[in-house]
Amino acid sequence: MADFPLGRGKAMTDQEVHDFLTSTRAFLKIATTGADGFPLVNPVWFVWRDGEFIVCTKEKTGLVQNLRRDPRACLLVDRP
Repeated sequence: MADFPLGRGKAMTDQEVHDFLTSTRAFLKIATTGADGFPLVNPVWFVWRDGEFIVCTKEKTGLVQNLRRDPRACLLVDRP
């Protein structure tokens, strides 16, 4: 697992983003909006491939149902 310095006050380069997402054990937290308007945040494992997050979840989860109804989401990469 790579160690990345935090709090440098500047954005990561594309290479730093790639290195971080491919060498760090982390969760992707996906926030969606439920049918009742309340937020739902789901932690999922991910693979970073060709500039995209690849996730796997079950079809009937709240996450999938929310994304089908409203594709807007917020993503957060977080170390466990």
